[in-house]
Amino acid sequence: MTKSTRIFAAMVLLLLQIGTRVSAVSQQIINNGGSSCSSQSIGNGFGQSFTTGLSVVATIDTIDIYLEPHPTTVTSYQIKIYVPASSGCSTTAIGTSFITNIPAQNQGGLAGWYPFRLVDKNAAPLYPGTSYLIYVTHTSTNFGNYKLCGNTYANGNAFTSTCAQSTGNDIAFRVTIIRAPRLEPGNTVALRTRLPANTYVSANNYASPFHTNSLAANRAAVGQYESFSVENAGSGKIYLKCNGNNGGGQKYCRFDSSLNNELLCDQTTPGVTSQFTEVDVGNAASGLIASNGLFVRTDAGSSYKLKADQSSVGGPAEAFSCDIVP
Repeated sequence: MTKSTRIFAAMVLLLLQIGTRVSAVSQQIINNGGSSCSSQSIGNGFGQSFTTGLSVVATIDTIDIYLEPHPTTVTSYQIKIYVPASSGCSTTAIGTSFITNIPAQNQGGLAGWYPFRLVDKNAAPLYPGTSYLIYVTHTSTNFGNYKLCGNTYANGNAFTSTCAQSTGNDIAFRVTIIRAPRLEPGNTVALRTRLPANTYVSANNYASPFHTNSLAANRAAVGQYESFSVENAGSGKIYLKCNGNNGGGQKYCRFDSSLNNELLCDQTTPGVTSQFTEVDVGNAASGLIASNGLFVRTDAGSSYKLKADQSSVGGPAEAFSCDIVP
């Protein structure tokens, strides 16, 4: 094999490896109404409540609102996110969008979908079963129209210019989210750490300072011991089962309180200590809470072992990216 052939083969292999990694995924979860709905003056503002319908925490990517421009002047709009939706605008907004400007009709402005993106996406995570309120106001003197569609969306209602709920009505809106957490039952994943950066968690650790089947962040690539099956533990919790042959077959992972809450993959049958809860910790990362109520982290002081011993997320040590393993 010539040198150029070897280089080409290495590049192909690298591309194939990159192609099998799946991290954050953008997904439109709501697409309600459009041009056929009735036009309403924006006035002091308008809004819409919604739920994600997902079983995992998600992050907002974009919110699209169908708007009609003002005939002669540029108009500007901003979105705020409130929770719970039942409180309307009386609570402090958990998220604020950048301002979106729309040209006037006589400047070529057209009716259509206009995207809004939050200034800080991580400030407004979307939790399963929670109702959120999108509320739109104009930051310009003049304003155009929005679309009111009747009762077309089952999981929310429109809100009026006084931020009051309008039962039986919905606006034309779309919500696209980033599904950063991927620890869903049925998936096979590799856990990639932020500390150390882009390193995979492995259960193939035996010799000192590790215990048999200790979990630690110390691999550069994914093999069977870096691959974990996600199973449903009930009540929103999950089990992680290592796909390597850990002394007689695949074993469930757990924390061991007698070993400073270190994580091991050594259980044939999962118990309470094998239950974990995934949470969104921002920046397209997941956190794991063990059944002792503490966050899992990589411990730089002990060869990057995984330990369930943190009461909160203090930085990259508690953040994991989840790559789907084909």
